[in-house]
Amino acid sequence: MRPAFTLSYIQKCKETLLNDLKRLTRCLEIYLDYYVVGVKIDKILPDIKELPSIDKVLSFNYTDTYARLYSLNPSLEIDYIHGKADINNTVEDNNMVLGIDEFL
Repeated sequence: MRPAFTLSYIQKCKETLLNDLKRLTRCLEIYLDYYVVGVKIDKILPDIKELPSIDKVLSFNYTDTYARLYSLNPSLEIDYIHGKADINNTVEDNNMVLGIDEFL
């Protein structure tokens, strides 16, 4: 027998799904910070390397790839508009935003 679609049942389902999404996002954060950041990169893009000194970057990337590979500016400011992967975060601290569309 299927459960009745009551408001409390729907709220419980929503809570479960949101918690699962938070845990999945945290898993992605761990993967990015532990594995992707640790990948050795042998080649860089000369077009980016040859840019003049930059002091501000708007990053759609969750990692500090630009700062590690290209920046010579110690006072570089990076705004991670979708959040930044940090292995030290918790599920609650994670600030990463995944590309999820909502259609009304």
